[in-house]
Amino acid sequence: MTTAIIRRPSLTEFQKYSRTEGRALVLALLAARAFAQVERKRVDAYIQPIFAEYDFRPTQENLKFGEPDATLPLKYLWLTDMDAPEYHEFNERCYDAHAARGWTGERGHCPALTAEHAVTKAEWAIIESISRFLDFDFTHIYGDERKQLLDLVCGAALN
Repeated sequence: MTTAIIRRPSLTEFQKYSRTEGRALVLALLAARAFAQVERKRVDAYIQPIFAEYDFRPTQENLKFGEPDATLPLKYLWLTDMDAPEYHEFNERCYDAHAARGWTGERGHCPALTAEHAVTKAEWAIIESISRFLDFDFTHIYGDERKQLLDLVCGAALN
C-alpha cells in the first residue's frame, strides 16, 4: 500500500495562498452562508402556512425515518409520496408563492434551496483550490474531515 504525499508548502507560500486565493474564496463562502440562512428563514415564513394545510406522512418504505402516524415536518417532505396529487399541488402553490415574492429563477426551483446550493458550490471551490495548491485530491472527503478542511482553510484565510 502506498501513501499519498501532500505537497508541503513553506509557511510563506501558505500565507500567500491564504491571503489571496484562499481569502477570496472564503469570503465568497461566508457571504453565501449568510444569504442562505436569511433566505431559508424568509422562504420558510411564507411556505410554512401553505404546508400546514396538508397532512404529509412518510411513505411505507420511509417509515424507518419517522413515526407512521406523525405528520412530517417541512424539512422531511422528501419522505412522503412524491407522486401524490397533494404533493404536486403543494409544490405548485409554493412556486406561485415564490413568484409572488419576486423570485425570477426557474419555476420548479426554490429560492432557499438555490441559495443553499450556492453554499455547497462555494465549499467545493475551496476544496478544489486547496487540492490544487497542495497537489492532493481532497474532493473525496466528506463529513467531519470535509468540515475540518474547510475550517482550516477558513481560519487561515481570515487570520
